Amino acid sequence: MVQDNVREQLRAMSSAERGFAPRSCRISEPFQPLWGRPYRFVEWSPHAEEDACCRVVPAESSAEEIVATLLAHVPGRRVRLSSEDA
Repeated sequence: MVQDNVREQLRAMSSAERGFAPRSCRISEPFQPLWGRPYRFVEWSPHAEEDACCRVVPAESSAEEIVATLLAHVPGRRVRLSSEDA
């Protein structure tokens, strides 16, 4: 499963390589919209923050491409996790 491969790659990297320590990382099953390319929704929470970061990636993205997307992410819009979601 892609999610497990992403988690393994993040664990294998040193914190200096990652730049952050992920508290959680969830990757959805591929969505097929009515038009356009299929995609996956990726959500992760840096360990030191309560907010979740979100990105959409193409459904055919490999684990390596998703990890690269996470590492290159520039924070923008954030979602506050409630105590029920954590």
